[in-house]
Amino acid sequence: MGPMPVPLRRKSLGVLQKDLYMAAPKTDGQRAMVLFAMLPHPSIFIFGRDCDFVQVSGKAPPTFFRQTGTLIDAELTEDGILLAFDVVFSTGVSMTERNYLNRLDELKSVVENPEFSILGLEILVKRAYPLYDFQQMLRDLESSAFKNDGVIFTPVNGKIRRGTAGLTFKYKHNQTVDLAFEGDELRWQTERGPRPVMSVGDHGLSLISSALPDKVDRDGVHEFAVTMNRKEDTFVLRWIKDRRDERQVPNFHTTVRETFLSVEENLTLEEIARVTCSPQNEKPVRQQSPEKPAQAVPEPRKVAPVLREFRPANPKSVIPCQVPASGEVHPPTLNSVETLTRALGPEKKKRKVSFRENKVEI
Repeated sequence: MGPMPVPLRRKSLGVLQKDLYMAAPKTDGQRAMVLFAMLPHPSIFIFGRDCDFVQVSGKAPPTFFRQTGTLIDAELTEDGILLAFDVVFSTGVSMTERNYLNRLDELKSVVENPEFSILGLEILVKRAYPLYDFQQMLRDLESSAFKNDGVIFTPVNGKIRRGTAGLTFKYKHNQTVDLAFEGDELRWQTERGPRPVMSVGDHGLSLISSALPDKVDRDGVHEFAVTMNRKEDTFVLRWIKDRRDERQVPNFHTTVRETFLSVEENLTLEEIARVTCSPQNEKPVRQQSPEKPAQAVPEPRKVAPVLREFRPANPKSVIPCQVPASGEVHPPTLNSVETLTRALGPEKKKRKVSFRENKVEI
C-alpha cells in the first residue's frame, strides 16, 4: 500500500506554516491502488490495504502497460467511485522523485485519457487545494457529493516513500483507530506482530473500551472512535464497525499513540486555518516549486493485435485473459462494486507486492 500519513499535531503546525503544502478532503473510503502491467499480457488489478487484489475489466492505451506500468493511488468510496490522488508510476516512468504538483499533472493526464476506463467504476481525480485556498476547500466540503472525515496535508516538495510518510499529515474530525481483539485483549501492530495495547498519552493515561454488539465477532480488526474524559484523564474507545473485510492487521503502535495524543491536544480547524494565512502560503505555489524537465520515455511495448490466452506454468492456476487490438482488458470474471469490495477482503488469497529498483513485483 502507498505511503501512510501521520496524525496532525500542534507541534506540526510550524511545518505547515514554513513549507509548501496542498490540502485535500480526506474521503471516507477504502484505500486502493490501481495497477496496469504486462504480466506478461496487459492486465489491470486493484489492490486493497493488505495487498489483496482483484483483476478487473477495463480499457487503456498500450503506453499504460510499458515497462513498470502505471500505478495509481486512490480511495474507493461506498458509491463505487475511485478518487485518485497520486501516481507512483506512469507509463513506465517512476514518479517517486517528482514533486506533488508534477505528479498531480501526470495523474490528470492518465485518468482523463479518453482511452482509459474500468468497467463498473467511475474514476475521478481528487481536487487538491493550495493552503491559501484552505477556506475555499472548507466551503466546498459543505456541498461535497462524497463523505469526508477530515483533511490530508501533502508536502509539495515531498517524494513518495514506503511506509509512514512523516511529513504528510491527516486531520480527522472524529479521531479513530483500528485495533484487533484477541480474546479479551486489545492489540496494536508492532515490529513483532500484534501486541497488547500498552499505556498511551504523555502521562500513561488509562484506556476504557466500549463493549462490542452481541452479533459482532470479537476476533479480528475493529474501528473505534477515540474521545477523552478530561475529568478522569481517561481515553474512551467507542466501537464503530468491524473492519475485517478491509484490513487484517491493526494500526501500528506509533500511529495509535499519535492519534491519542491528537485527541489530547484537541487541535481545531480554526487553528489550522490561521496557520494557512501565513505570507508563505499566499505566493503562487508553482512559482515556488520548479520542476525538473521530464526524462525521455522509451518507445512502448506493442500489444498483440490478436486474441490470445495466457496460461501460466502451473495448469491449476490458469487465468485466461483476452487482449483484443482495441486495448480492452478482460479478466475471467467481471466485477461490480460489491464483488470488488468482497474481493479486497481477507477471504481473497493474498499476494504480496514489493517495490524494488522501481520495479513492481507480484
